[in-house]
Amino acid sequence: MQTLLQGEWTRAAEWEKEKVQEIDKIAAETLERALELGEVCIVTNSVEGWVDYCSQTFMAQTYEIIVNRKVPIVSARERSEA
Repeated sequence: MQTLLQGEWTRAAEWEKEKVQEIDKIAAETLERALELGEVCIVTNSVEGWVDYCSQTFMAQTYEIIVNRKVPIVSARERSEA
């Protein structure tokens, strides 16, 4: 899966990469604002590690906040299988 995403990313048009950067900026701003207001936890239906991988690979600003502010990430999928 990771190889597929990386391969797709290398073939992405410049405008697509710019749009992802815009989304990253807005997501980072939103996450920072949410953290100012209270406790934040990211809940996903993806597998464990997916949010970390995708944010690190495609959304550096958002990933930096997740790591630096130690935002917990919970995989609902992993929890439901337990």
